[in-house]
Amino acid sequence: MAFSKIIAESMDLTDTFAFTGTVTGAGGSNKNLFLAYNNSGDTISNASWTKVTIDTEVYDTASAFDTSNYRFTVPSGEGGYYKLYGMVNGRNTSNRLRDMRTAFYKNGSHISTKYGESAWNHADSGDGNFRGFSLTHSIIVNLSAGDYIELYTYITVSTGSPIVDEITIFGGYKLNT
Repeated sequence: MAFSKIIAESMDLTDTFAFTGTVTGAGGSNKNLFLAYNNSGDTISNASWTKVTIDTEVYDTASAFDTSNYRFTVPSGEGGYYKLYGMVNGRNTSNRLRDMRTAFYKNGSHISTKYGESAWNHADSGDGNFRGFSLTHSIIVNLSAGDYIELYTYITVSTGSPIVDEITIFGGYKLNT
């Protein structure tokens, strides 16, 4: 029996169904997946916006992430909405991390910032300073072919030098809309 229209009241949705035809329009697959990370801890300037070194790919299905300039560039014909995420793990050389921010830049311009200094995401060194913490940040943004996205951080320390650890990541994927 073929259905021309399914009415929920006339069908037991708890049953198991075996389809012999092709189901189309259900689900979907996200494309242009990428995930990369910082392969070694990098010392950065104190209290200064710095592009995060993301130099090692885990996967990159569209070859759109460049490990030489640490940016994701939207491939030709693949414009649309993208979910982007980053996690920066910051610390410093003398356990004196004050605060941390992450930001996404689109085509060289700032588009989104997250600020972190919460009790749940750091270890207090007992003097109002922090040993280090991770700050996650994600956005959904409409991108056109050729647009590029970069991950930046801003870490303030009272003594020593800020470090971006190797467990820092940057990733994303195109949403099916």
